[in-house]
Amino acid sequence: MRSLELGDMQIVARVDNDSLPPPRLLKCLAVIAERLHPEFSRPIYEHGHPDKSKESCILSSLTVRDFLRASGFPRARVQPIQVMMEARKDEKILHALGIGHPEATGPGWTGHLVAITNRWIVDTTLYQAIRPAWPHLPGMMCVPIEPGARRIHGYKVLAALLLEEGDYSNTVVWCDDPRNTGWAKAPDSQPARRAPVVKHLIETLKQQGEDDGEVVDPRAAGCGASN
Repeated sequence: MRSLELGDMQIVARVDNDSLPPPRLLKCLAVIAERLHPEFSRPIYEHGHPDKSKESCILSSLTVRDFLRASGFPRARVQPIQVMMEARKDEKILHALGIGHPEATGPGWTGHLVAITNRWIVDTTLYQAIRPAWPHLPGMMCVPIEPGARRIHGYKVLAALLLEEGDYSNTVVWCDDPRNTGWAKAPDSQPARRAPVVKHLIETLKQQGEDDGEVVDPRAAGCGASN
């Protein structure tokens, strides 16, 4: 499995042809990896605490979507999903974890939101899932959507990874959950909470030598104007 590391983000190549995202998307992913969470952690933003964006998939994924739309990916969108993780050693389960199950209990929306563009999933809030059973899990990942209609527990599989080292194995699966739409009413979905960071990401991309296409005005792309 070929992959590329950009700070806290791991970008996984497609299985069928071993290809990474196209150069333009890689540029955007590099900006996201470098600036998304550090920018949100600045004290000028009143989000409660510096790591808010690492914990709020709604805030982070909508920011990524708006940035991508303004940077040449007009069909970028957000998608509610579930993430299932499991680690085994000698065929015995070390630990299992689910993120985003709608029947889970806890404060706020019980789901998980990611950004999707060009059949790539961009998940920027995996920090919450790091456990001793899989210490190698990065805080952010970009993984390809797989073809087919495979299902787990009734949910369509969008992407899946398998890491094997000797008698140890770790699986991570992203499953579609389109009916879990409560995120749209959550406070972190408000455009004002992300608009300054979207603008910062766009400006960072321009400063890093964006020369293979026009970065559109975020207002023209609808960024910061609606959910």
